[in-house]
Amino acid sequence: MAASGTEDRKEHGRKEEAGGCGGSGSAGYRSGAIIDLVDSATEKKARWILSLMAITAAAILIYLFSAMRFDKLKTPEILKIPKEKVLSGQDQVYKVERVIDGDTLKLESGQTVRLVGIDTPEITGKDECFGQEAAEKLKELVEGADVTLVKDISETDRYGRLLRYIKKDGEFINLKMVEEGYAAAATYPPDVKYSESFVEAQRIAREEKKGLWGVCGV
Repeated sequence: MAASGTEDRKEHGRKEEAGGCGGSGSAGYRSGAIIDLVDSATEKKARWILSLMAITAAAILIYLFSAMRFDKLKTPEILKIPKEKVLSGQDQVYKVERVIDGDTLKLESGQTVRLVGIDTPEITGKDECFGQEAAEKLKELVEGADVTLVKDISETDRYGRLLRYIKKDGEFINLKMVEEGYAAAATYPPDVKYSESFVEAQRIAREEKKGLWGVCGV
């Protein structure tokens, strides 16, 4: 009997030890699970922050790229003419003092300008058909106005007049005179950059009998 009691006490002690170990292991498991949850939450937060930073950076890049494209789009054309050709050369802005005839004018600076690529009927010496009308049209377009002068190749003609294309408020004056039948296309090398545009405008004006083409028998 004594031996049996001793065995019971040992067995009871082992159960207590086993019970004690089991309690301690459960607590350790719970602590580890909490740490894992904290780490998981921290990782998710870090990923969220990184995603937000990436989205913000992408938005900034898109904005900068769009701004650069918009600036390019805002760049004004020098002149608007057929086939979207653009006049090149150094632009010079002057005020027109008076119009001499349909293709010649005088600036307030004292310089005389001959419009390149076109020719209008004369009004000096003898009045040619539609000469007065051409002069009046050029007055209507530019007299007293600020205009932009653009050079082709030559600086002046043999009379010392500046050879220039003229625009006002984005409108190509040389071409307009031909389009409306007040001037004919006139090709004088080497200033031929827009000869094709002038010739085509003259063809259309002549077919439609605009201006001098309808009244001068040409």
